Amino acid sequence: MLGRESERKKQRSDRFRFWCQERSRYALASVLLGMLSLPDVAIVIPGIAAVVTGALGLRELKQKPGVKGKNLCLAGIVLGSISLLVAIVIYSSRFWYHAET
Repeated sequence: MLGRESERKKQRSDRFRFWCQERSRYALASVLLGMLSLPDVAIVIPGIAAVVTGALGLRELKQKPGVKGKNLCLAGIVLGSISLLVAIVIYSSRFWYHAET
């Protein structure tokens, strides 16, 4: 466990490294930012960044046909958009609540 790395763990890490190298960096960043934006929707910056990096990733995929990651880009855009929509609902409800009182 704390000693030498087993052959199985080494193969698993090599496969993951190769999987990441095949994908667009924008796609990986987009899905990561999209997942980070969901727990705290009050901070809209990760949601915006997820949508922007997802769009940049889709553009990169069109320019470089050998790169993969379309589903990751789409997932990042969807997660970031959901986060932004929830943030809009939260902020607008606060505005309307204070406007009525």
